[in-house]
Amino acid sequence: MVFSNLWIAIAAVGLTLNTYLLLNRAVNQDVVLLVFFATFSIYNLQRLVKHYFQNKNYSNRHYWILEHVKVLEFLVLLSSVASVYLFFETYSLQAFLYLLPFSMVSILYSVTLFSKNKSLRDLPFAKIFLISITWAVVSVVLPFLELELSFDYAFVQLFLFNFFFILAITIPFDIRDVGLDHDETKTLPQYFGVNKAVDLAMWLLSVCLLISIFSFFTFGQIIPLVIALILVLKTKKKQPELFYSGLIDGVILLFPLLNYLF
Repeated sequence: MVFSNLWIAIAAVGLTLNTYLLLNRAVNQDVVLLVFFATFSIYNLQRLVKHYFQNKNYSNRHYWILEHVKVLEFLVLLSSVASVYLFFETYSLQAFLYLLPFSMVSILYSVTLFSKNKSLRDLPFAKIFLISITWAVVSVVLPFLELELSFDYAFVQLFLFNFFFILAITIPFDIRDVGLDHDETKTLPQYFGVNKAVDLAMWLLSVCLLISIFSFFTFGQIIPLVIALILVLKTKKKQPELFYSGLIDGVILLFPLLNYLF
């Protein structure tokens, strides 16, 4: 489930559900399904691009993809069609034009459309920020647009919280890939070193904690942050791949689960 990106798609759904819970609004099923299919298709498209244009396989994930290429191609096509259908069932053309730049960023993140050797993820320091801004848009902007809410102070709080949280938990993935990313990419661990990158992630999670305390203080927001702090701290030492894609991504699901319970 982790290697197929089902897990990360479910995590994206969880962060979106959390927005509805914190706003105390009814969940729109079409928005949830849209987030799931869009996340699943984009993440697997990135994996397929790596498979098509990258000769070496570096991990169990890459070997798994190699064995399931045809299935993934079919599922990416199916989920892409479902995403387009659900979007226009829920949102207007104006919303589509508003979100188009972010959609293009997601698609061009790994696709080398303008260069044979570089995609957006290869731009210096861009990789982690592109991921974080996209997740914040999906998990906060989509619900706000569907609910026809104004982009007020509550929006800023939720957007910044999700942006900083995803930024923080993405740093461990850059630490995992520090030997695989091109030197020109200049990820934070490459530039500052692993220890300082972990320290930065800890500071970002602390900012999230402050946002939670002074805005939507709930145990459902605090407990996952504490767990994330512990897991991020452990990435100063090398961890197995499922530690990142399984445990760290899984922390996201604690937000809606605990906010629903408490």
